[in-house]
Amino acid sequence: MAGTIVAHHCVVREHGYVYYVTADGSVGASRMKWAGRPGKHIVARHCVHRRHGYMYFVDAHGNVRETKMKRRGRR
Repeated sequence: MAGTIVAHHCVVREHGYVYYVTADGSVGASRMKWAGRPGKHIVARHCVHRRHGYMYFVDAHGNVRETKMKRRGRR
């Protein structure tokens, strides 16, 4: 899997949710439309310290990973 692990087992994933890292480094969860009434909430507060030029995501095991963004035409 691409990226390095920044936070180990930060989230216990549940079926029917999409997990994302917010701008302040917290992990949020949003219910999928097919799983019932949609709604968003914060799962873990301030899990990571975000750096400029990196993308953050939650993998299948609940770890938060970071990977360098590829931007064409920019230095």
